[in-house]
Amino acid sequence: MPLSGPDASAIAEEARRVIAADLGRRVELVFEVSPEAWEPVLVTPQSFVFHWRLRSGVSNGAPGGQEVAVKVQREACSLDLVALRTWLVLARRRWSVPGWRVLELALDKAREELNYQQRAKEQESYRHALLLRVQDIEVPRVCWQATGMQVLTTTWVQGPRLFFASRGDCPEWPTRCFGPAAGGLVVASPAKSAAGSLLSLALQVGATNDALEKESLPTSYMDWIWLCLANVMRSPANGSNSLQILRWRAVPLEVLSFEFSACGTSVTFELTLRRGSSRATQSSGTAGHRPPPPPPPRGQPPACPPPQPPAPSMERTIALLIDGDQVGPSAFQPLLEAVNQRGKVVSCRIYIAEQKAKAWEVQMRDSGVVPVIVPRLSAGLKDPGDLMIALDAAEACLSPTNHSGGPSLGALAVAIASSDADFAIVLQKLRRWGAWTIAVVKEHGPSAGHKALEQAADELVRYSLVSAGPRSSGSQCLVLDVSRLESSVEVVERCVSSETQSEQRMDELRTVLVQHGYLPAKDQGRLIDALAKFFHVNQLGPLTIWPQSLAIMDACEQILPRASHSVADKEGNTHNNNSNNNNSNSNNNNSNNSNNSNNSNNNNTGVGSDSKGASRAWRRNPGDLVMVQPLGGSTRKGEATNFTRLSGGPGSGGSGPFLCRADSGLDTRKCADKQAMAPSVCTVLTRLGYLLDSERIHLEEAVDLFCDLNQKQLQKSPVNMQRIVGGQARHCRLQELHALFSTQHQLQAWRPPPRDSQVLSHLSSCGFLQPTEALRKEGEPLRNAMG
Repeated sequence: MPLSGPDASAIAEEARRVIAADLGRRVELVFEVSPEAWEPVLVTPQSFVFHWRLRSGVSNGAPGGQEVAVKVQREACSLDLVALRTWLVLARRRWSVPGWRVLELALDKAREELNYQQRAKEQESYRHALLLRVQDIEVPRVCWQATGMQVLTTTWVQGPRLFFASRGDCPEWPTRCFGPAAGGLVVASPAKSAAGSLLSLALQVGATNDALEKESLPTSYMDWIWLCLANVMRSPANGSNSLQILRWRAVPLEVLSFEFSACGTSVTFELTLRRGSSRATQSSGTAGHRPPPPPPPRGQPPACPPPQPPAPSMERTIALLIDGDQVGPSAFQPLLEAVNQRGKVVSCRIYIAEQKAKAWEVQMRDSGVVPVIVPRLSAGLKDPGDLMIALDAAEACLSPTNHSGGPSLGALAVAIASSDADFAIVLQKLRRWGAWTIAVVKEHGPSAGHKALEQAADELVRYSLVSAGPRSSGSQCLVLDVSRLESSVEVVERCVSSETQSEQRMDELRTVLVQHGYLPAKDQGRLIDALAKFFHVNQLGPLTIWPQSLAIMDACEQILPRASHSVADKEGNTHNNNSNNNNSNSNNNNSNNSNNSNNSNNNNTGVGSDSKGASRAWRRNPGDLVMVQPLGGSTRKGEATNFTRLSGGPGSGGSGPFLCRADSGLDTRKCADKQAMAPSVCTVLTRLGYLLDSERIHLEEAVDLFCDLNQKQLQKSPVNMQRIVGGQARHCRLQELHALFSTQHQLQAWRPPPRDSQVLSHLSSCGFLQPTEALRKEGEPLRNAMG
């Protein structure tokens, strides 16, 4: 029925917008469209189909242009699909109804239908395969110059629709009766199975065939369908040889049933989704009548069926997106090895700043990692790299093929390598859209967000840096003498072992730390910070803080044997005490005293024993120790970022991690007196490089600079930002910073200020700056005169 009035104008305007946005050009520059041609030949809930002509320049110089069928996708289709999938997820949680996977299959197929680039590729593949089998059916060619993600253009082949021809409405059977007709498009997916697929219940029968999707069938059944249809088109149009759909339905137990008749034979296909199999049954439509064998294609002698292309590999393809702020170059190889065990990585990108891309150029090229430069255009709390990862992950899920000509992210799975728990929301969205999601985290790393990522993703992959081979720093290790507070990190030579601790040993180590108050829970808190406090309180000597595997190995050797001995000794003492109770009263008294002593030690400090069996009590966390470390750090010649940051190298404030004690007397002191300053605040700012020992009079400026450079960390902390950044009194700001630095189980990692020592030295040598003591001497006469 022709459209006119507001409906026709609205369709024309919507088609103009979609074509201009998808092809990047106005309609008039691609097609020859007359005012009458704006009336669509077919309108469906998903698209409009127009009968236009390509311009000569677009159609490779064809005279007068080429007649084409242009299918334009409606603007709201993608949003409707997302809304329907969201409803399906919510409905599955509320109602338990069999056959939900049928709806999931329909949504997945509908999403494939909205990708016109993929449909065009499948149509071309099917056209070439069909020419070798049947000569009487013509599949329209795809016009790639005018095809995009939402616009599909094919050649216009004149001919009656197969639906009308099967009912006998056409007086003659033309040689080529399959064409665009009303739709002009073939729905096929030969790339997904060796035999092709059921084409919307065979060759677009009717205008509503897009609602009936396809599923893979065995080769013999597919060949039988095509030859049967070819026989129908060569036969006279009568009732016995008509092609008609009897019914299609979705039954419980995840089975789709299709039934149609052709050449007097009724064929029923039942597709079992759970097992991925299908079967077909035949029953004669007329008693005693057997359908004639399908004739060979015209002009060819009878022969065996042509060989089928091999079935495509079902190996999972993965698009790996790496957070450059969380993963360094030393993790490229072990990360790729771990992810490749779950599939084939077809695209690997890392999102980093320009300076990191230059420093890591060699490592990225050797590992096949493609850098994505993410500039920070303005200051703020949002990380542009995280936003870019989220956008590219959504593009990889919603747009499997990149139609802009660039590298494609198309994959069956999306993996995000980051320990940031904020990506849990992104992974949940990707799962709702039908993508298989993988969260990639470092083994034995910060486990605060691992649980959230594991719950959000379909699977969690862990990688270990030990398998990455020799590091850029060789056998250099970083050792912190935790026996003394505020000590510096030392670089020592040590043989790096590739031995890793088992999950059981790690669980035992975390259990000991949790029992004595050094960790809030097994899956929370930083292990290195807890070990540093544990070693200091129990006087276990220096601690290797990098690489982390050595720190864990040293801790297990010194702590776990004692913990196991203490348990064994306690059980042995209990057993001996019970036996002694039965023998004599004197032994009973001794055992009771021993038990009371052991119980007292267990309640207060916990019991341990050294390697020789001598008992020793572990001390609990006093609650006033703080482990502070600088964030960031430069990477010179591709050195590991952690090594530069922890060793106090360039860009790390000149100081690595340190252990200090929080001062509890800040509130009772006069903040105006610089000699009575709380060492917890001044020590942290001094070690980070914001404050010099001889210039505590600049504490206000140091606090302002600290807050400016650590806005993102302060925003995540429980501190009152208004009291620090706002115009509050000096003692209020120091109180908030003191509370922040004294918070237990809080990550005390802060960005150091830019190093300006060279600039200050140059200004001092030129006479532009004077030492503080010289300024004080110059001001003494004035202060004395003023009394």
